[in-house]
Amino acid sequence: MNRYVGFSILLSCLVIAVTLWQNDWIWVFVASMGVVIMLSPIMITHDSEAAYGRSLMALVPIPLIAYLVLFAVDSYHSFDVFYEISVAIMAFASMLYGMMVAIYLNINKETILSRRWVILYSLIFACSLSMLYMLFTVVWMSTTGYPLYNGDFENTMDNDESNRMLMLPIAVTTVVTVLYVIILNAYFKKVDKKVISEYTRGGPKDEKN
Repeated sequence: MNRYVGFSILLSCLVIAVTLWQNDWIWVFVASMGVVIMLSPIMITHDSEAAYGRSLMALVPIPLIAYLVLFAVDSYHSFDVFYEISVAIMAFASMLYGMMVAIYLNINKETILSRRWVILYSLIFACSLSMLYMLFTVVWMSTTGYPLYNGDFENTMDNDESNRMLMLPIAVTTVVTVLYVIILNAYFKKVDKKVISEYTRGGPKDEKN
């Protein structure tokens, strides 16, 4: 197996284990989906060394390691912005997985997306997952007895907190993905265009344009 894929899958498994322990089901879903997406070149080509380009795979460990560090820090000293930072990290991971899906479409379909369209697709993908995050939050709130419906609220503070929990994933994702788009567009300008149109084997270095 490609070493970048293997390392990223190992980190994904650690994230899945941690988030299962925390009952954070949306992170379990995203990390598990990421594993499937990263393994898709192998399943499609039946080549154990097939993978997405090194330039893309080198980015995948960043959000996974960032989340594990965030979890470790929060375990020792809980802080108020854990939720917001977690959403921002997940948005970056989701964008990278979205890029992989777009690259899969480039390779296996007749329509070829340019670099900008691949990145735009990844933004839409991340925003879609943030909406799914809101759905997970609604289900969690309804099953845990958290005030959700109008008749459940005893005061305005409860109402404000519920609204914050429901809208925060979409709000944070919308803001940070704009920043990520700028960074990713600048980053992928410097690598071989083939990174968005074909698989690689063994993680060779991508050549400059």
